[in-house]
Amino acid sequence: PMVYKWGRRWPTFCFFLVAEVCLLGSYTFRENVEDTRAAVLIVYFMGKFASRGGFIVILLYTCEIFPTGLRCTTLGICYTFRLIGVALASQDVAGINGRTPRLIYGVLSL
Repeated sequence: PMVYKWGRRWPTFCFFLVAEVCLLGSYTFRENVEDTRAAVLIVYFMGKFASRGGFIVILLYTCEIFPTGLRCTTLGICYTFRLIGVALASQDVAGINGRTPRLIYGVLSL
């Protein structure tokens, strides 16, 4: 896998950079124009998949960096922040403004 070849730092950086560019870039598109609706959806999902990829690399790194006694605690903290992001950028928030979940995911990937 990519992590064994390049380590953890560069894949994490690249995943979160792609996530940030895609999610904040899709925020700038206009959703109400029929021509850009498909482009917004594609870029949005690319950003979400990149965000998930970065989280998986961090999850692998977290398992290796901490001693056995602290692994469960640190993984719990990581999952807590992940669930906060998922809760804030859910479809419920999309009811406020259709572009809000993309903005939240983009800002959280900083």
